[in-house]
Amino acid sequence: CSDVIEHLSNPNLLIEYIKPFMNKNGIVIFSTPERDKLRGIDCNHSPNPFHVREWNKDEFKQYIESHGFEVLNHFLQFPVKFNLSKFFFNEIIKRAISFKPLKYNQILIAKMN
Repeated sequence: CSDVIEHLSNPNLLIEYIKPFMNKNGIVIFSTPERDKLRGIDCNHSPNPFHVREWNKDEFKQYIESHGFEVLNHFLQFPVKFNLSKFFFNEIIKRAISFKPLKYNQILIAKMN
């Protein structure tokens, strides 16, 4: 589930949709922006008009666990749409020069409890 959940007005519907497809050995992988790393801990809204809700790493883990999942791994990485040439200049060099944080996505791997 790559960069979808932050666009939903009711992400619980997505979670409930996924559950029936999970068997005892199944895993689900979520990718979503990490709000604190992207804009800082004092920013509680997204400038992206299509993002309804963004979570920081702790909030997202708690949200997923509260829906009956066991988190197997949870880490930060560059967004999935990584393109070295354009990405390197636009995201790494420009942000480093202006002392802005790098854009991170959080990846959460979970299974049903």
